[in-house]
Amino acid sequence: MPSAIALPRRTVLLNEATWFVRAIRPLHGVVRIALLGSIVTESSSPKDIDFLVTVTDDADLRPLAAAARRLQGRTQSFGAGADVFLAGPDGTYLGRICP
Repeated sequence: MPSAIALPRRTVLLNEATWFVRAIRPLHGVVRIALLGSIVTESSSPKDIDFLVTVTDDADLRPLAAAARRLQGRTQSFGAGADVFLAGPDGTYLGRICP
C-alpha cells in the first residue's frame, strides 16, 4: 500500500479556504469575501488563513459564525489557525466574528 503524501501547509490551507468560501457564499447578507494575511504572501508555510467578510446590515451572523468555528477547528487539526474579520457594507471594520 503506498504511503500517504503530506500536502504542503499552503495547499491544505487553500483547500480549507475553498471549503469556507463555498460554505458562506450563499448566506444572506454576505456581499464580499476577501482572503488576506500570510496566505497571500510567498510563504511556503503560512501559519494561518484570514478572511475579511463584508456583510449587509441585515445579515444573519449565526451561520457565518458557525462556519468560521468549523474552519478554525479544521485548521487547528493540522496546527494552523483561521480568523474571520467583518466589515460593513461601507467598508467599515466591525471586528472579528464571535466564536
